[in-house]
Amino acid sequence: MAQDWNLSDDELETVMQRLDDAFVYGACDRVVSDIVNELMEEKRVNRLVTVPAVLLEKVMVMAGSEIYRLHAVGSENGGDGDAFVREEREIMRVMRQALDGENG
Repeated sequence: MAQDWNLSDDELETVMQRLDDAFVYGACDRVVSDIVNELMEEKRVNRLVTVPAVLLEKVMVMAGSEIYRLHAVGSENGGDGDAFVREEREIMRVMRQALDGENG
């Protein structure tokens, strides 16, 4: 059963600790499966990913195009498209600084 999960030694230790807690009330295969699935979800949520710079640049270009599309839509409905674009550009600038590891 556990072979399909490909768990590291540390992850197996975590599962065993959680099983100890679960066995206080009794456990079955479903309990083991639930514990491992919970651990795998925690691992997924906390994972770090790497994106090639060229792909990140493409995403930023697409985001810029989307801002102009939204500007047009916002302007058509009586909104302030220019103010919206300024706000979105500032958000993108802050995001880019964060991705580049800069502070403010």
